[in-house]
Amino acid sequence: MKILVTGASGFVGRNLCVYLKELGHEVVAVVRCHTRPVDGIHWVVLGSIDENTVWAPSLLQVDVVIHLAARAHILHERTEDPLSEFRAANTYPIEKLVHDSIKAGVKRFIFVSSIGVNGARTAGSPFKASDPVSPHSPYAVSKFEAELILERLAIDSAMDFIILRPPLIYGIDAPGNVRLLSGMIRHKIPIPFGAVSNRRSFIAIDNLVSVIGLCLTHPKALNKVILPSDGVDLSTREFIEIIGLINGRTAFIVSVYPLVLDLFLRLIGKRKVSESLLCDLQVDSQYLFEDLGWVAVFNVSSQLNGKVS
Repeated sequence: MKILVTGASGFVGRNLCVYLKELGHEVVAVVRCHTRPVDGIHWVVLGSIDENTVWAPSLLQVDVVIHLAARAHILHERTEDPLSEFRAANTYPIEKLVHDSIKAGVKRFIFVSSIGVNGARTAGSPFKASDPVSPHSPYAVSKFEAELILERLAIDSAMDFIILRPPLIYGIDAPGNVRLLSGMIRHKIPIPFGAVSNRRSFIAIDNLVSVIGLCLTHPKALNKVILPSDGVDLSTREFIEIIGLINGRTAFIVSVYPLVLDLFLRLIGKRKVSESLLCDLQVDSQYLFEDLGWVAVFNVSSQLNGKVS
């Protein structure tokens, strides 16, 4: 199978390209600028990915497109109009890519969106794919708008689509907050979340690429929105322990009352950080496990119990 992957130089992209190559697929890795290549993978440097990108040469005889390219993990937003920036990178480019994919005869289009499309937090019930959406940030809005474009164009074509809305993706060299936690663990900096007893869903990079691999051929994945996760919800403390384990270190976790943490983070203008560390965000991945028959590659429960997954 010939597969085109956008955003191939990113954390998910590089891991996915290696995984697909190991499965025996022919991989076309699309990037914006020159990067360290992976042997056995055809790298295409486009310069920019926007609404004017010429995709046709890269789509020749491609069976599946996996769209990862996005503006994400902006820890310190500096633009005056973040939504416009996110739309320019995440929303507008997908229309041309989908249109050109349909024209090229691509059979399946897999779009990695975000659980942020559903919302920022849950209260008692996990998010389901059928729930009304509530994008909680400019990034999530831009991803949802991209989903709508994909569905609108694909529904009247011969091309099937799959939308994945993963929660936080983690693994070695993961960006964003995972990178910050990994750095704190490596430098033995006290992490004050020992008293936090929330429940959150996550997905390991090995599990996410496995889910994408399943979606390449599974008939029950077609034209669905799927919420993938590890299948085990963790507290922030447990998640930090997992990050320590995959880095081969023991996290230095201390207990600070959650209300104190929340007040401190809000006072320094980090309300969203407080929400992501202290509140619940659970997803219902039942369809993935039961209907698609997926089995997690990285077993979180075994890791926490000190076993080899």
